Amino acid sequence: MKVLWLSNSDEVYGDLPPEVRTSSQTARLLEAATGEAVEVIPRVIWPSPQLPDIIDGWMERYSPDIVLFQINGFWYLYGSVPLLFERKLGRVGKQISRAGLKASRTPWIVKTRVFHLGRRIALRTIGAAYYFTPAEVCETVEACVRRIVRHEGAGLVVQGQFAPAAWNSAPPGAIAFVHARVAALCESLHITYAAAEPGKGEDINFWTKGDRLHTSEGGHGWYANRIAAAILPVWEAMGHPRA
Repeated sequence: MKVLWLSNSDEVYGDLPPEVRTSSQTARLLEAATGEAVEVIPRVIWPSPQLPDIIDGWMERYSPDIVLFQINGFWYLYGSVPLLFERKLGRVGKQISRAGLKASRTPWIVKTRVFHLGRRIALRTIGAAYYFTPAEVCETVEACVRRIVRHEGAGLVVQGQFAPAAWNSAPPGAIAFVHARVAALCESLHITYAAAEPGKGEDINFWTKGDRLHTSEGGHGWYANRIAAAILPVWEAMGHPRA
């Protein structure tokens, strides 16, 4: 089984060994359940206008049996103060934004309590901007999904939010909006959509340590179990029995 794993920076961030990350743990679960070797091809995606074409190229290059398309909550749930400055203040804002982003990408800084206290204060007093709106995310997801399903013979699982994110600062209803739109799209195309109902996800927080944004080691295993459980029925429906 070859899985094209369209995911986020959890697959590359930090010093976790490759075998601990969600894609590797999912592969082992699938191998145990199917008795077949599983190759996972992880790719970090960003909802740019070019993404559907990029995915098209990957589909041609890798000919995957299964595609996992993860909708990254960071795209529309993470409020960025530096991004707000950039959008509001133009050239001056870009300079401020660069300084803020440099700090947020410096591991020893983002792991301190002072950094996160300052971020909480800034969100309350200054506000934040979001990289994409929920509607923009849905439009990109639909464009990508429709490109993927053109490639006959490949199964597809679209993954939404499984658990609430501690760093979510978006206005209420953002998750519900994306969930409803994507669920309706997947139902219309007979595609598996794996996600928790908004407000009903398990109250588990995997972002309390480190930079409080990327998933902890325990979280990788938690996600792997849920993703493998979503992929297996798709694999069976394609005519491959379990071991």
